[in-house]
Amino acid sequence: MLQIGSFTPVASGQVASGQVASGQVASGQNRKVTVSNPLIQYSGVNASHTWRGDTVEAVRKKHMPVSSADTSIRRWTSWPQVSKDQWIEIDLGELVQVDRFGVYWYQDTRAVRVPSKWRLEALSGGEWKELKTVTGSEYGCDLDRFNVVAIQRTVKTTKLRIVMQPRAGRCVGILATALNELPSVRKTESSLTQTKPKTLEQLSIQPGSDLPYPIQSVSRVKLTNDDFWYARLQTNHEVTV
Repeated sequence: MLQIGSFTPVASGQVASGQVASGQVASGQNRKVTVSNPLIQYSGVNASHTWRGDTVEAVRKKHMPVSSADTSIRRWTSWPQVSKDQWIEIDLGELVQVDRFGVYWYQDTRAVRVPSKWRLEALSGGEWKELKTVTGSEYGCDLDRFNVVAIQRTVKTTKLRIVMQPRAGRCVGILATALNELPSVRKTESSLTQTKPKTLEQLSIQPGSDLPYPIQSVSRVKLTNDDFWYARLQTNHEVTV
């Protein structure tokens, strides 16, 4: 069974008068904070094709989608290249041991569907080689969950590649990926509010989400048919409120 990670992929909050987010700069101050981004994984990613309205960077985000139809987070899709095999290359930046890998598929009500099959490859000796899985661990295409494979033998590599074969007349999409660990916090719509904070000082973050960087602005974002608000931090993290 895949071990659950301990990091918090998405900090969520609610409006509460008088409460201040951890790490927030008081009104009138201008303090720049430089920190690493704990919500991003891998050194880089590249794809065979990406629809202009989506981004391959979505596969780097450490978050837990609500479902395979989650539109509150960014995604990667290969639209409009239907019936065409696709790949996403992941640059790990260093030699990393690969024990498990998971993919959370995106599916909409139109042409984007889970693939008919997929495989994970590792770069070895200048060649891409398919990673064999242990007995009972299959390359799954299930909805609303991470499809996790356990690698048969210990593999160390600097690059991985997800190779996908779409269903006939369809293209493919991904909401998230996970290497060796899964995100431990599930993003839910109960963490959203339709009330905009009057001031940044009224924006609070739920206990346990330590944010050592200031909030830059509060803006509105369109999710499904409703308007919600999110805070943009100076480190470009996005915190749903």
